[in-house]
Formats: sequence, C-alpha cells, structure tokens
Amino acid sequence: MPGGLNKTQIANLGLLAVGQGLQIGDFDSDQTAAGKAARQAWTPAVKICHGEADWFFARKQEALSPFGDPDEEYNDSWDLAYHVPSDCEEFRGIVGTSTVKPEWVIWDATESGAPNGLILTNESDAVGRWTYVQANEGRWPIWFAELVAKKLAVLMVPALVPGDYAKRLEVVTREYLMALDKAKARNFNADRPSGVPASEAEVERS
Repeated sequence: MPGGLNKTQIANLGLLAVGQGLQIGDFDSDQTAAGKAARQAWTPAVKICHGEADWFFARKQEALSPFGDPDEEYNDSWDLAYHVPSDCEEFRGIVGTSTVKPEWVIWDATESGAPNGLILTNESDAVGRWTYVQANEGRWPIWFAELVAKKLAVLMVPALVPGDYAKRLEVVTREYLMALDKAKARNFNADRPSGVPASEAEVERS
C-alpha cells in the first residue's frame, strides 16, 4: 500500500536521522542549509534505493526491443541483442519459458546506436524484467519512503554535521542497512502470492 509521504516529510525523516535538530518547511523552497542538502541528495538517494532490489511497485516486465545480431564487434558468444529499455534503472533478467533461466549480459554499445547499452543473450523474443525509478513518491510504500529517508541521511551527514562526522556517518549507514533489510522483507511478502509459503515463493522467484 502506498505510504503517501511527500518529499518534505521524507526529507524531514532523513534530517531527524542526521541528528542535528534540523527540519525544513517545504522541500522545494526551503533555503536553509538543510533544505539545500536535502534537494542535492534527493535524486541520488532515490536512484540508489531503487537499484537495491526488485521492488514490486517499480517493476516492468515487457518484450525487449531487438537490436539485431551482435556481430564480432560486440561479442561472438551471443546470438541476439536487445536494447536496454530507456527507463531501466536496474535490469533484473530475462523471463524464460522453461525452468532454465536464460543467460544474458549487459554490453556497453552506446557508440553503435544503442544509447542505453545492449542486452546480449541467446533467447529469442526475449521478455525482460527491470526496475524503473518510480518518481512519484506518493506511490511508494511507507517502508520504501523510510528507506529513502535513511539514504538521504547518509548523503546529508557530510554537509550538515560540523567537524568530524565519521561516527554519525557510521550510525546512519548502519540504520540504512537495517532499513534495507526490512524493506526487502516487506517487498518479498507483498510480492508473494496469497497462500504461498515464503520458502516456496522464494524457489518460484529464484
């Protein structure tokens, strides 16, 4: 279920974790050091958090766009090439039609008309699965909003904690990793078909 937190609320959760008693009134217009730090950290924090797992709310699974045969200029170990989708933050794999997972690699071929790179594989009519950045924070589950807040804290500590900030950075980094474990568990439970035990669902997705 979406958490419904806005940028200001998420940023203030991150500032709370920073531990300097700082808060902002409005994410877009606050001109304090905290407001500027939050805006600077927002995009990298959101991208990093989206890349951490196959989040159910930021997933696409669609047919990949063929590029053509990957000749020797690219790699002679693969039969087919597909464009990396333009909105792909993290490619998760090719969905196979059998119990055997199709093999694939990402190939940097930007100079050859593939601006986002190529996916090389031997799978014909490949269907890909990837994570895109869900830019509308109102559609994030509350636990993902909290994860972004923790990553914001990690990125804001150097700008907002005076003097030697190493200890505080260690604390907020540890809190982020704990929030990440929690978010992954919540994501897994939300993603699991109703009535399927966790052990069976894990096998199904593995």
